[in-house]
Amino acid sequence: MRFANGEAVQSRDVLATLALLKNPLYEYPYLADLDFIEKVVAVDPLNFSIKLKEKFAPWKNYLTFKILQAGDIEGLDAAAFRKHRPVGCGPYQLASVTEPRAVLLKQNPYYGKRRAFKKIAYAVLGDSRQGPLKLLNDEMDAVEVQADEVQAYGRLGEWRQSFSLVKYKKFGYTYLVFNLKNSSIELNLRRLFYNRLQASPFLQIFLQGAGETVHSPFLG
Repeated sequence: MRFANGEAVQSRDVLATLALLKNPLYEYPYLADLDFIEKVVAVDPLNFSIKLKEKFAPWKNYLTFKILQAGDIEGLDAAAFRKHRPVGCGPYQLASVTEPRAVLLKQNPYYGKRRAFKKIAYAVLGDSRQGPLKLLNDEMDAVEVQADEVQAYGRLGEWRQSFSLVKYKKFGYTYLVFNLKNSSIELNLRRLFYNRLQASPFLQIFLQGAGETVHSPFLG
């Protein structure tokens, strides 16, 4: 994997990116999601290790941030970083940003795999419900529709004639949590309750096709 300037991605780049994200001065909006990380150490140029503060089953789901180049971001204070156009290592690189919500991406010439588009114009909508209207007005080619809105749009004739839905999985999970503070509800009883719930149709009815069940490493 290579950055858009041709240099290889190394473990020091991961460490520098994490150090920036975990610094509150840079106001990373998902800073709290990285609180489970106690320490990150470079083992060698291409390997690093992560030490967690405690057991945390979904830790991999929170490591979805983009890696920035250490030499490109080290030494930049928060104010300078906000004006900086960082070098990325994904299939596309940042071409321009028009405040507050327009982002233009162009191909990373050093990315190995084939890409379908030469450039992508990305817009952040203030309200997700604006998406279908922008599709109807030919202002956008594709939008993300929230799961709870899919059924409503499916009933609209104009929607069905103009658009098609493509299902995809997005990182992270929403957990169905029950209050088990009662000390008499010990672990074996919790396992019994969990297994009974998994075997019943309750979760499928509750999710209505907008999600899926996953195995719990703690109660299975």
